[in-house]
Amino acid sequence: MKLAIARDQFAAVPPDTPPLQGVRWPVSPSSLAALIDLGLSDGQIAFYFSINANRVRSLRNWYGL
Repeated sequence: MKLAIARDQFAAVPPDTPPLQGVRWPVSPSSLAALIDLGLSDGQIAFYFSINANRVRSLRNWYGL
């Protein structure tokens, strides 16, 4: 099995794993705050949404989180 490497973590994900369905970005300020409160890093949030961690950082700055 190959490893897909997220920016802030190593995660064993098969290369043929399809993108998540029904997960939409950007999220509301309260949703992003909840993910942050759960202790998720920008990299982990980005991995979940299949986006770049820079987009998470940008939205955090935009929302003032």
